[in-house]
Amino acid sequence: MAVCGRKVWRASVAELVGTAVLVFAMDTIVISSYETKTETPNLVMSVVIGGIVTILLLATFPISGGHLNPVITVAAMFTGLVSVSRAAIYIAAQCAGAVLGALALKAVVSGAIEDTFSLGGCTLNVVAPGPNGPVVVGLETSQALWLEIICTFIFLYASIWMAFDGRQARALGRVVVFSIIGLVVGLIVFISTTVTGAKGYAGVGMNPARPLLKSEKEEMKQLDQAMSLHSFLGLQDLFSQNIWRAAVAELIGTAAFVFCIDVIVISSLESQATMPNLVLACLIAVIVPILVIATFPISGGHVNPLVTFCAFLLGLVSLSKALIYILAQCLGAILGALALKAVVSSAIESKFSLGGCTVTVVAPGPNGPIITGLGTGQALWLEIICGFVFLFASVWMAFDGRQVRALGRVTVCVIIGIVLGVLVFASTTVTAARGYGGAGFNPARCLGPAVVRGGHLWDGHWVFWVGPGVASVAFVLYVKVIPREHFHEIERVSK
Repeated sequence: MAVCGRKVWRASVAELVGTAVLVFAMDTIVISSYETKTETPNLVMSVVIGGIVTILLLATFPISGGHLNPVITVAAMFTGLVSVSRAAIYIAAQCAGAVLGALALKAVVSGAIEDTFSLGGCTLNVVAPGPNGPVVVGLETSQALWLEIICTFIFLYASIWMAFDGRQARALGRVVVFSIIGLVVGLIVFISTTVTGAKGYAGVGMNPARPLLKSEKEEMKQLDQAMSLHSFLGLQDLFSQNIWRAAVAELIGTAAFVFCIDVIVISSLESQATMPNLVLACLIAVIVPILVIATFPISGGHVNPLVTFCAFLLGLVSLSKALIYILAQCLGAILGALALKAVVSSAIESKFSLGGCTVTVVAPGPNGPIITGLGTGQALWLEIICGFVFLFASVWMAFDGRQVRALGRVTVCVIIGIVLGVLVFASTTVTAARGYGGAGFNPARCLGPAVVRGGHLWDGHWVFWVGPGVASVAFVLYVKVIPREHFHEIERVSK
C-alpha cells in the first residue's frame, strides 16, 4: 500500500505539470488569437485550442491518466474510476499547476498585454470606460452559469464518456478519441464565445480533460536500466563508423533545417502579410515534420542540440554520441546560414539578419540609435518555458517507444511540428516586442546566422543556449519522478 501511495503522489506531479502546461498554452492561445487582430479571433482560437488539446492528451496519457481538470476528476470519482482520496490529491495538484502556469505566462508577457487580456483568464464581465463613467459589459451571472452547465454536460457526453468507455476506446483507437475530444472542445469554445454576443465575456471556462483508457503495462527499459560509467561515456562511439555516418546525417539535416527555417522567416516577413507570424508558424509546422521524418531512419532525427542534450540526460545516448551530434549540428547550422547568405541579396541579409535569433536590435532614431527588443531575463524565461512545453508535449512522445508504436512515426513527427508551430506563433505574439525574434528552440539554428552574420545577433545569444539547457534539466527531473506504469495499473494494484 505504501508503494502504491507513493506512485499516486508521483502521478499527481504529472497532473501538476500537465495542468501548468495546459494553462500556459491555453491562455497564450487566447491572447495570441485576439492580438492578431483577425476578423474572427474566436474561430482562430477554437481551431488552435482543438489541436493543442489533442496533442496534450496524447502527450500525457501514458503518465497519470491525464485528467488535467477537476471536472474530469470529479466525473471519474462519481463513476467509480478513482477513489475520493485520489480525486482530492489530483484536484489539489491541478489547482497548483494552474497557478504555476499563470505565473509562467506572467513572467514572459509584457505589462501592456497582461493588462489588456488579464493573462487570458476567465471573465464574466469587464469594466470599460464610457462617456458618463465606467460601464460594466459582459454576461449576467445566471446566464454564464447555465452556459457552463450545458457546455460541460455536452463536453462530458459527446467526448469524455467515449474515453471512459473501454469498448469505445478500443474500437476507435486512442488518436481518434483524443481528436474527437479536441474537436468538441474547439466547437464549444467557438460557440460559447459567439452565440452570447457579449463583449467582456470570455466564453466557458471549461478545461480540456485527459481521459482514462485501458492499456497494457509496458516498462520503459531504456530509461530504467542503470548506466555504467563505460556506457555513460560511450567512448566506443568515438570510433564507430555508424555514429559518424549518423553525425553526417545530423550535419546535413541541420543545414537543411536552418536554411529552410531562415528562408521561411524572411519570406513570411517580406510578404507583407497581415499576420506574418501566423504564416511563419504554419510553414514551420509543415517543414519540421518533413525534415525529422527524412533524418529519423539514419540518426534518430535530432537536428537540435536541445533534443540531443535531453536524450543524453535521459540515458538514451552516451556522452560521446551527444557531443558528436551537437558538434555536427552546430557545423550544419553554419553551413545552412552560409548557403542562405550565398543566395539572398545584401539588402535582404542586412534587413533580416539572415533570419537569425534576436533578443534586441539597434534601430536608428531621431536622437541617435534606439535599442528595441525584450529584456534578457524575460527572454530567458520564455526560452525555458517554451523549451519545456516543447519537450513535454511532443519530443517525449518520440522518446517513449510505447507512444511511437501506438501512434506511428509519422503522427509523432506531425505532432512535433504542430507544437513547434504553435509555440513560435505564441512567442512572437504575446511579448509584443519589436526586435525580439521569438523563442529560438534550437541553439544551433541561432548559432549559424550569428557566426555568419555576427553583429547584434551575438547580443544575448547565450539565452538561446542556457534556456533550452535549463528546460532539458527541468524536464528530466520531471520524468524521474513520474511513475512508469499507466494509470489503470496503479488503480488495480491499490484496490
